[in-house]
Amino acid sequence: MSRRRAFVFLLVIATLVTTLVGVRAASAQVVPVDVMISEIMFDAESDLDTDEFLEIWNAGGSAVDVGGWCLTGVTFCFPTGASITANGFAVLSPDRARTQALYGIVPQGTYAGSLRNSGETVALTTAAGAVVHSFSYLDVHPWPVLPDGQGPSLELISRRADRASPWNWAASQAVDGHSAGAVNSVDRPGTPPTIGTVTETTRRPAAGQPVTVTAAISGHTGAPVLAYRTNMGPFTPIPMVNVGAGNWTVTMPGQPAGTLLEYRITTAGVFPHSYPRLDDSWPTIGIWYPRTVSAGIPVFEWFIDPVDYTEMTTTFRYDETGVTFPASLVFDGEVITGATVRVRGNSSRNAAKVSFKWELPQNHDLLTAGRLVEPIDEFAMQADYSDRTYARSMLAFSVYEAAGLPRPQRFAMHVERNGSFEGLYGMMETYDKNWRERYGFEDDGRFYEAEDGAFDPSRRIEVRWSQKSGPEDGLATIAAMAAAVTQTDAAAREAYIRANFDIPQVIEYAAATAINQHIDSSSKNYNVFLANATGRWTVIPWDLDHTWGNLCSCGVTSTFVTPAEPGDKQNAMMTAVLAVPEFRQMYFRRLRTLADQIFAPGLLTGRYDALLAGTGPTAVADKAKWGQCCTVSHDRRRIIESFDSRRILFATDPRIPPAQTPTRPIVISEILTSATGGTAEFVELYNPSATEAVDLSGWSLNGSVTATLQPGSVIPAGRSVVLVADDPAFRSRFGGNAFVIDRFTGSLPAMGQLTLARADGSVADDISYGGAGWPMPTGSQSLTVNYIFGDNAPATNWRARAASPSSIAGILVCRRSTVGNDVTLRFSGVRGTSEVLRRAPDTFVATTTGQTTYTAVGGATTTYFVRVRGTGYPGTGADIACS
Repeated sequence: MSRRRAFVFLLVIATLVTTLVGVRAASAQVVPVDVMISEIMFDAESDLDTDEFLEIWNAGGSAVDVGGWCLTGVTFCFPTGASITANGFAVLSPDRARTQALYGIVPQGTYAGSLRNSGETVALTTAAGAVVHSFSYLDVHPWPVLPDGQGPSLELISRRADRASPWNWAASQAVDGHSAGAVNSVDRPGTPPTIGTVTETTRRPAAGQPVTVTAAISGHTGAPVLAYRTNMGPFTPIPMVNVGAGNWTVTMPGQPAGTLLEYRITTAGVFPHSYPRLDDSWPTIGIWYPRTVSAGIPVFEWFIDPVDYTEMTTTFRYDETGVTFPASLVFDGEVITGATVRVRGNSSRNAAKVSFKWELPQNHDLLTAGRLVEPIDEFAMQADYSDRTYARSMLAFSVYEAAGLPRPQRFAMHVERNGSFEGLYGMMETYDKNWRERYGFEDDGRFYEAEDGAFDPSRRIEVRWSQKSGPEDGLATIAAMAAAVTQTDAAAREAYIRANFDIPQVIEYAAATAINQHIDSSSKNYNVFLANATGRWTVIPWDLDHTWGNLCSCGVTSTFVTPAEPGDKQNAMMTAVLAVPEFRQMYFRRLRTLADQIFAPGLLTGRYDALLAGTGPTAVADKAKWGQCCTVSHDRRRIIESFDSRRILFATDPRIPPAQTPTRPIVISEILTSATGGTAEFVELYNPSATEAVDLSGWSLNGSVTATLQPGSVIPAGRSVVLVADDPAFRSRFGGNAFVIDRFTGSLPAMGQLTLARADGSVADDISYGGAGWPMPTGSQSLTVNYIFGDNAPATNWRARAASPSSIAGILVCRRSTVGNDVTLRFSGVRGTSEVLRRAPDTFVATTTGQTTYTAVGGATTTYFVRVRGTGYPGTGADIACS
């Protein structure tokens, strides 16, 4: 071949390759035009990344060597010598075993990373870098919406059409929701129709105003058809008219005010595309003819077929299989069609007025005009029929929020159904994926919902719990927790709680639950979360209709000062935690602080009135429509009476201590730096009081590391707690017995500074450690205070010793154990020359100098401390708590 002919040949090939698939300037490789990415499962219905896959199809008549070819979007390269047979497929996934189990096909390779649920660019390139196939998918129109977590995969329609066009891709129509390893279920020859820009003259027409729709459509056969309907009625089809330049138009007749007008456009051709797409999640475009409804709160317009509504509230009122009914809504001028609705709740399904669960079409969220912090894709429409004050649930959630717990957002709304008054309802977020992502419960651990009888071992675990997020393991993780907190071995139960519960958070939940009088929380109406970062369980409240005096037959006969009172039906988690004397002391201290905050004069009444502002006329109409639910009339007066009765209860219960001493000292007593502790570093805090637990909620640690202590952080009398950098690493090194109160950010250097400040900003303790004159820890040693009752600022009061969190050195140690009604006290540590056992607040019991044990008959519920004097102790003595 001559040089000239060779140049022409290469030029033709280069031009062809560049035109079809693109090529790097330095490459002259021929790219097979019949190799393509033909199917992706980018967001499986399980929402697990392990359930993804990507399929590459060689639609040509001969095998293709793909050695060295690579994917972008995910990380994968075919090994040298790999090939795809003629008309063959290569399926790739992140998990070989999972792909085989789910889809019945063994992947040819496993890739790293994952396909983004919201869309990204995916490309297949040769070893030389030439682009074989590249496209950028999305999870919103004009791309199919259903592949975004609704079950089906995303499949290529025509290999001969534009492979990057969203109209050349569709949701799988296969029975199994995918065609992995086989020809696509939507495979068609030729070019599918394309529906470009679609416009309406208005989406908010005046009463009687016609609406004209214009659409840019190509690649179809015959005239496109627009079908419309009003108020969920039957559809009326109208052929569209060609007005030139690929544009088609049609006019829909005007409608009265208060009408919901819906339409869709369909085309014929290689593939039956429509607008909205057949594989979108909403069926129509909604147009609203506004009307005026007199209400002082937001108006929610609900449209549903009357036959469906009757069937839903009769035949399917008690249905638990998840059967839903189609519905549409208009809220603040926003129209959403293609929603589904069903009756929700448990015992509330027996009421005349029931609550409903709404699920919106995928990727068509309700904005709520900024009334909620982010758009929602599902929500509860709360009837609150048992609560004729209409605000107990909202008020209870606000109390949990004040206690630092996550909650759903909620507001009152006036509901019209099919143009007629339906009632006063509360729109409330559910704990869906959006909500869980907002609070870090979606990808950062396992989230479970407690069903009825959550801790009843006689019931199957799948009946007692349902998992909402996190790696699935057949509910083994939640089953293990439920078994651990219900075991009869008290010591083993306590050890599990210390190692696996976020104690301050659980204490905070318990205190807020008692204040709210949330008596229907023993076996359901809460969620639990196991955090990856800490390996600890927390509790999240739910379903708060039975609060603030709105009582039920829930197995609670006490005044509910704790959610684990004797004789009551109890939540096993609360029972297990509050059975530990140390944690019970924490609970009552925190309950006092929180109660004083919540029952501040006028706070609850003002909040109640604010929640119900503007609801008066709608509430009157609601009661007229649905009647009075109860034999006792519930009104504003009743709920305010419940505020007063709860306030008095907490003010007079003898178990609850008085308000905390404002300047109660807390001491930084041990520091394990990163130099000798690695990721297991910690700061220990000690409470030197023998009788008073100290609430550290909102206190801060600053300096070399930073932390703001979470609500529920309390140090029992005479005990210590630790703040850690890495909770799992800390437990791995020191075990689960040490009391971890919170986590700090940053790292403790060998020389640094720490300031412990109270919630009001005043300094409780401040030290600068390390450097000249300070002990030099080696190996696994920490810096530890010599004498806890002395000044911990000088280096001379510190020593290097083997790290021992929650084990205070240099003082007498008094530990108690209970057998029946009696308590045995054991003494160790640094003994004094004079030791006197006293009962709180300051009653002499016995002289225990030189004794190793002392048994107090009938003292199981009594608080004891030892007043000790001698070398190393203050002249007036030190009070050491027995704990």
